[in-house]
Amino acid sequence: MSSRVLPLLVCLFAGCIAACTNLDTLQPPIATVTAVRPVASKGLVPNFAIDLHLSNPNDQELALRGASYQLSLEGQPLVSGVASKLPALPAYGEADVTLTATPDVLGALGLAQKLMQQGDISTLRYRLEARLDLAALLPDLVIEKEGTLKAR
Repeated sequence: MSSRVLPLLVCLFAGCIAACTNLDTLQPPIATVTAVRPVASKGLVPNFAIDLHLSNPNDQELALRGASYQLSLEGQPLVSGVASKLPALPAYGEADVTLTATPDVLGALGLAQKLMQQGDISTLRYRLEARLDLAALLPDLVIEKEGTLKAR
């Protein structure tokens, strides 16, 4: 082997080890659901906006490749969807993400029937399940949140 090739291979190997060590120390982003709100739609059933606040506790930017999510109201699956074109999370920084969802007609009908039986719709229980695909070699970030929506 040439005397020039061996130092090059040693440097490449050391760089790979350093990069892999850095990946082991990455922490997953912290996600907070800031709002689940109905938004205007063309039909009778409203669309929903799901607002997330993401914080990156790492010293390097994290790219988000995409997200998949499902929202249930009063235990009825209502919307699910996917999103791309999410912002990168800057090193030690924060970003806000809004996911827009269109209701499933059958889920909406089930919800309407349940609400008619229930009578009081001043507050609605929700459950959000979201999976954020981190472009880095990290496992997906899974978010499961529950709360209530208050009617205006």
